[in-house]
Amino acid sequence: MAKKINELYPSLEEIKRATRGALLYLLLVIPVIGAFYGLVKGDIKGFILDSIGIGILIGAIQLAKKGFWEEYLYNKRKYSKKPFPYKIAGGILLGVALVYYGIISHLGLSTLLSGLIGLVGGYFLLYGVDPLKDKLPPMREGTGEVALQVLEEATQKLEEARKLAQKVKNPHLRKELIEVIQLGDDILSKLEEKPDDIEKMRKFLIVFVDSLLEVTKSYREVEEVISPQREEEFLNLLNQVKNRFVREMEKLKEKKIVNFDINVELLRREITR
Repeated sequence: MAKKINELYPSLEEIKRATRGALLYLLLVIPVIGAFYGLVKGDIKGFILDSIGIGILIGAIQLAKKGFWEEYLYNKRKYSKKPFPYKIAGGILLGVALVYYGIISHLGLSTLLSGLIGLVGGYFLLYGVDPLKDKLPPMREGTGEVALQVLEEATQKLEEARKLAQKVKNPHLRKELIEVIQLGDDILSKLEEKPDDIEKMRKFLIVFVDSLLEVTKSYREVEEVISPQREEEFLNLLNQVKNRFVREMEKLKEKKIVNFDINVELLRREITR
């Protein structure tokens, strides 16, 4: 019962991620009221000017929230490239919005500067800036960047496959797909503990993750018209893939990865046939 309850309600971490930046939406209250008031009065010019400002503010908020998400992923991963500075861009656009409102409201320079320092400074004090350094695996010179790239690409493609899998209507197939993707995540997590193995597994990761994403996309495209027989074949294929992943996880635990890339081409044919 406890497990079902946990599935029904978001975790505290999910709530924090969803609500971070909520204070920024308060900045929209006065401009929205102003735009509505202008529309009611028939002041079309004022309504248009306020609407432009609202658009700039919404853009700043969306950039900030994108930055919060990228920062969460960066902190979650043991190794990660530094994200694009979305939070910094959001703070700059917030300043642009304030300058814009200062101009159309004919605020004095000192008032405008004070507001700019207070708003933008408060934003960065509250939310900080984006991570500014790559978190590279501790490997010999020149290989850490390659290993990080492999991990980043595999993580992004698994996340894309997960989003597609969550849209699959057949509940059994959806569950199987998500389980296979989770196994892929488990392998990536295991590799982060011993990054030297990433080079040995690079071919498998590239082929497998690409193929898994490809087959998930293909199923989503034909889901509405697929026959029960073909659906059963697809389910059997997923079971084969899952078993393969489980075997590779065992190899990782036993540190037997010397011949890991054997039969990778066979796996490609199996998953994409």
